[in-house]
Amino acid sequence: ALQELRNVSLQHAANANVIAYSKKSGDDAVIVITSLNPQEIEESEIYLDMEALGLGTRDVFLVHDEMTGQTWRWGQHAYVRLTRDDPAHILTVRRPGAGPAFSTPVPSTP
Repeated sequence: ALQELRNVSLQHAANANVIAYSKKSGDDAVIVITSLNPQEIEESEIYLDMEALGLGTRDVFLVHDEMTGQTWRWGQHAYVRLTRDDPAHILTVRRPGAGPAFSTPVPSTP
């Protein structure tokens, strides 16, 4: 999904020191969330444009962090905590009904 610049959508982060955007290409969707202040801990609620991800407003889905290997269950609103050690998330979206879930434990938020 990240090979082209088409279909990039800015997502809303409540904290001005956090930027979030998504990219959808076909059935693939990725959400990228990063701190603009990586020397400090930044926390934010993220409000997703579900239509831009090809999802319904009430859908619950899994996101897999390609940087840490962790998997979380998300919906339209999510919480992130970005630190010096983890200043960003590159999240692959797993759509509802898209096959078996990831085999790692799934906490409710990162």
